[in-house]
Amino acid sequence: MADAIYPTRADAVVKVDGKQKIIRLGTDNYVNRLIAFLEERAASARFSEIVGSHLAFIGDRLDSVFKAAQKGSHSEIVSREEADRYVVYTYLVVGDILSLL
Repeated sequence: MADAIYPTRADAVVKVDGKQKIIRLGTDNYVNRLIAFLEERAASARFSEIVGSHLAFIGDRLDSVFKAAQKGSHSEIVSREEADRYVVYTYLVVGDILSLL
């Protein structure tokens, strides 16, 4: 989805709390690219903040699961309910992002 709505581009430099910060927007930085898309398109700062926090959470969780899978371990997600929860979170975030197109 990130490739379709906010393709890879040069890293951005932004100010956060008065300090310059580099935001990576490369191929592997799909969560950053989706958050950048939200920040550019969202009319409400609150909407961007809420969806962005969900994206960061899901991105961190996906990275953890991917790393665990590379080691042959499936202990990162401990129950079917937990897996279902991440599917629902992902579905809701995708819907929120697509509403901005």
